[in-house]
Amino acid sequence: MISRIAALVVLMLMVGGCASEDILSRLQIENKKIDGFTKHFAESRFLITENKHFGVELLMPDDKLTAPEDWMYLVIHDSADRDVAGADLSVVARNPETGTTRQAGIRDEGGGLYRITGLRLGRGAGWEVTVKIMHQDKSDSVIFPASRN
Repeated sequence: MISRIAALVVLMLMVGGCASEDILSRLQIENKKIDGFTKHFAESRFLITENKHFGVELLMPDDKLTAPEDWMYLVIHDSADRDVAGADLSVVARNPETGTTRQAGIRDEGGGLYRITGLRLGRGAGWEVTVKIMHQDKSDSVIFPASRN
């Protein structure tokens, strides 16, 4: 499971034209367990949803939610730490200073990996990203704050 997700992310970055030595060098496998969920990448953000149904890992090109690049990836696991493929997702970025919101495009890459596009958050004030997940009979959400806690 770990190597498949890592390989998919590297492949998507290369095929998508977003790959650079800097981005690829940041993909360090961590494989850390957090409350029963796996966090795959050392540099990613990881949160557990409000009702603890899903673990969500956010991989992006910048440490803050101000990246102008038009991509992010989500890795999603269920409460049994299985890949969540085929989920219905909603990803919305919100600028806390202005109240501006942007809806993301989402593509299921398989194996619990989702490519997020179309946000183009830009520099300046940070954005918070809300991820809503519906999979099988579970519905839950998580908010990634503008800066790391």
